Amino acid sequence: MEVRIVSFLAAGSPSPRFHRAVTTIAPGGSLPYRASAWRDAIVLVDRGSVEIRTADGRLFGFDSGDVLWLDGLPIRSLRNPGSVPAVLVGVSRRVTDPF
Repeated sequence: MEVRIVSFLAAGSPSPRFHRAVTTIAPGGSLPYRASAWRDAIVLVDRGSVEIRTADGRLFGFDSGDVLWLDGLPIRSLRNPGSVPAVLVGVSRRVTDPF
């Protein structure tokens, strides 16, 4: 089952009903958390690693192959602690999908 999830996320848009977005974080770089960027998305750490800092200052680390849900969480920022670019692939339903 895990292989199917990774294939579904890493490949191009699997269907017109879904939207695929790729976010790259440079080595040592960080991004502020914007809830709208992750709304309704399943997120794959496709390459590299990422640290998520929560609103209360805790850090959680994730590596290539991990699948995340970032929607609605108390996140402050995402940071790449590694020496290679971190690539996050998010797949969400298109707004027009009646489901």
